[in-house]
Amino acid sequence: MEIKYKNIIALSAITIIAVYLSSQLAFAQSVYTSEELFAIPWSQTHGVPGELSIYWNFSLYEYTGELCPPGNWEVNKFDELVIFDAQPSSSLLMKFSSDGSLTTYTDLDNEQGFRWRNTKIGFLDSGEVLIGDNTSLILLGASLNIIQHINIDDNNGTIDQIVSTDHQSFYVLYSIGEWDSYESVVASSINFKYVDVDLYGNMSAPVELYNGPLLDYVATLTPMGTLVEERQDKYMSKYIESGSWGIDEMFKYSMDNELIYQLNIQSEPDWEYFNFSCGGSFFNVMWSGDFYTLHATESGAVLTKYDLHVDPVCNLMVVTPRPHTGPSPVAIEFDASGTYDDDGDTLTFHWDFDGDKVFDEPIDDAYTGTPSNPTHEYTADYEGPVNLRVTDNYQGECDTAVILSVDVQ
Repeated sequence: MEIKYKNIIALSAITIIAVYLSSQLAFAQSVYTSEELFAIPWSQTHGVPGELSIYWNFSLYEYTGELCPPGNWEVNKFDELVIFDAQPSSSLLMKFSSDGSLTTYTDLDNEQGFRWRNTKIGFLDSGEVLIGDNTSLILLGASLNIIQHINIDDNNGTIDQIVSTDHQSFYVLYSIGEWDSYESVVASSINFKYVDVDLYGNMSAPVELYNGPLLDYVATLTPMGTLVEERQDKYMSKYIESGSWGIDEMFKYSMDNELIYQLNIQSEPDWEYFNFSCGGSFFNVMWSGDFYTLHATESGAVLTKYDLHVDPVCNLMVVTPRPHTGPSPVAIEFDASGTYDDDGDTLTFHWDFDGDKVFDEPIDDAYTGTPSNPTHEYTADYEGPVNLRVTDNYQGECDTAVILSVDVQ
């Protein structure tokens, strides 16, 4: 499918307000690029592979004509999508490639317990899928063939989340509630555990993460196996959804609770086609900081990707040992190869060897070698800063400097 639009969303954006991102590595400005990847068309009948059915009132098993999120879904870093479309006569798990074509699908209607919206999904970059509901798990291969059925260690538990880890396996977070009485509808305390499930269906011993009073914020597992307050990325930014029975807004906060952006679904022109009272999942947050949305239009559900771009991090050192003295010219080698950009953007190095804060002057800032490992020749005494500015191709930059003392004899 042809990409409908691509735009850069920065501080002045209307649809998403992105201010400053608090990073573990640096305080960096965040810039998003958004891109509609593809749309999955609606179907007026049940169980059509490659299409999403218009949801029915699940209490009465009757169509209402309302457009609702078709079920939980997951994406991987290759922009491939797995989505669960549960209907009265079928429970389709479908996999789509990055261009929106249907790769493969399977009908899980005969798999007990895997029919409803609360089915959790994990999706690896290598194509394997793990789904879970109540205390049951099903591991599927890249072609969605069923490899193994797995049960977690406590039949009273509830699977809360499935996370794709960095070592090609799945973390499964589950909780066990303690009840004051049989009539209680809210647990008095909660015990959160997780297990590690590999590609062969082997399950590790449970790891206990929390056991104590019921707390709403103890609910989300990271790919590092830690429990966090809300859905979180590696920059320690928190993603919070709000709405009654459905999601009306998404907020992103830094680790010190600074609002980074707010996305109001109801203000988006196309998103109004969703009935938010249906529940379902609208956002998919990646550990990298990127996120995806799935929204409804008249013709289908559109998958949009929001790529996060953060400022590069500068590292600079002087290679030539002291003292920096000698006959003209005195050649000084610098090394900025340790500079990096956490999201892999292309970097450009700008040098100011004479400390006037004017970069890339033809004569004053001339050098030999490479942009990240230059050698500059001094023909006169110099004492002051050598400035480096590194920019990426998404408006990000960093600055650093070293103090130099050169004695030309």
